[in-house]
Amino acid sequence: MKKTSRALWIRKLPAVIVLSIVLLMLGGYTALDRLAGLNYLGYPESLSTAILHQNNDIILYFLDRPFEPSYEKLYSKTLEDGALKEEELTLLTRLYHTYPHTFIDQNSADFFSQLLKIPDWEIFFNYPLPLSLLDKLALEANMMELSEEEVCLVNSPHIPVLMYHKLDNSKQWIDEKSFIWQLEQLNKADFSTIRADAFMKGDFSAIPEGRKPILLTFDDGRRSQFQLLENGKADPKSGVGMMESFAEKYPAFGKNAVFYLYFTVIPFENIHDPTQWKTKITYLQENGFEIGNHTFDHQILTKFKPELVKKTLDQFYQVLESLPACKIEDAMTLCYPGGEIPMDRSGIEQYCYKEKPLLGAFTAWGGRSLIPIHPKADKYNLPRYDGNDEHVKQIVQKEFFRKKSYTFMLPRFYTSSLDSMKLFLKEHTSLLQHDLIWKGNWINRMDEAQRTEDK
Repeated sequence: MKKTSRALWIRKLPAVIVLSIVLLMLGGYTALDRLAGLNYLGYPESLSTAILHQNNDIILYFLDRPFEPSYEKLYSKTLEDGALKEEELTLLTRLYHTYPHTFIDQNSADFFSQLLKIPDWEIFFNYPLPLSLLDKLALEANMMELSEEEVCLVNSPHIPVLMYHKLDNSKQWIDEKSFIWQLEQLNKADFSTIRADAFMKGDFSAIPEGRKPILLTFDDGRRSQFQLLENGKADPKSGVGMMESFAEKYPAFGKNAVFYLYFTVIPFENIHDPTQWKTKITYLQENGFEIGNHTFDHQILTKFKPELVKKTLDQFYQVLESLPACKIEDAMTLCYPGGEIPMDRSGIEQYCYKEKPLLGAFTAWGGRSLIPIHPKADKYNLPRYDGNDEHVKQIVQKEFFRKKSYTFMLPRFYTSSLDSMKLFLKEHTSLLQHDLIWKGNWINRMDEAQRTEDK
């Protein structure tokens, strides 16, 4: 069996030590002695000649270690200009420690040679990648810049979405007292309200650590959902007023909610002031609430063809667009009238308004919802709980996603793709025993067989 270079070096080590001591006693190496020493350590003659043209410290550097055949292309690459610079010597040292006895092919040698041109290139060796992935990296000036990355551990893939209509009708829906009771129960169970657009994107950055996101939705623009007082503030007896007061008392709960409106009736039923709805939409968006698309005319979409679906959604956004202060990009979620989905869903799934895509859509009823970025989630068919006391009692007793995050300082080359981030997590953490969320990406856990195979 062929001896490895390491084994040969161990065998030769006593002789090298004796030779070094003798030569030092004689006053140091001569050029001939050094050539003989390099040859003895296995360096090819052409490489030995190049090394002997370097300064004394560099020559002694090579005389202190055996030739690595697997590094020959890298030696040639670093010495191709005839001079070995200090940073090239540092590179070789880092490589010895990071990729010991590893074959460095021409592509890898080229990569490391170019890496020296990147500011703070040594950071790479604090977060090394397998050589097989080097050709996937773009060598950019800012690739070593560090950024803080947050990964959320997924204890449960579900988040509750509550659907409300009237808040002043205890026979058909719920009343004010019941609504406040529900908010209290949800807050005690560590829930915090989340925006609909953040929910759709899997963005939990605004949710306090240790809390559970919940989405509150209000359909049809009922009067009890939102009324303004003469001083321009929300009526404390309306849904918006109650949420604002509750959020002041319990800031961690927040006051995020989305109001799904249509425009063949006056939104929020202000028939005595038929233009006030415009002020209300502006108020909602400026105070952290959202507007959502409930179509223009609230027709059931079940048998609508894609072109008719597009027409009613477009008409909704055209009305919003007539309001100078309204932000269309903050209103790109849909609630199906009657909870009924079109049989041909292409008009929903492919819908955009002026290059702004529809983020997702809710049905009515159906229970808990998968986080929309989950691999098995259908983001255009997301269920909701009816906002009644019984459902809230169920919600506070069930397990839902709770934010538990980990943060890392990583160079940009590790965060340039989902694959490289997965590699970091696999090589440097034990987090892949859980499902994870990173920047709106779902990262599946590695099962035991996969983890064993990768070891």
